[in-house]
Amino acid sequence: MSLTKEAILERLRRVKGPDLEDNIVDLGLVSEILHKDGRVSFSITVPADRATELEGLRQAADKV
Repeated sequence: MSLTKEAILERLRRVKGPDLEDNIVDLGLVSEILHKDGRVSFSITVPADRATELEGLRQAADKV
């Protein structure tokens, strides 16, 4: 089975957003999803002044 954009989004939906109620996909924080040569990359956009505070989101997304 090949990895699809929707499958990637489903996994990223497991990561709770900064409000701890919604996930980072449904909050619109994820963009630029690429899947090539067995590697996945994506962007998570957060306000610059909260980047350090929200570093845990990036780490959680990397794990899933």
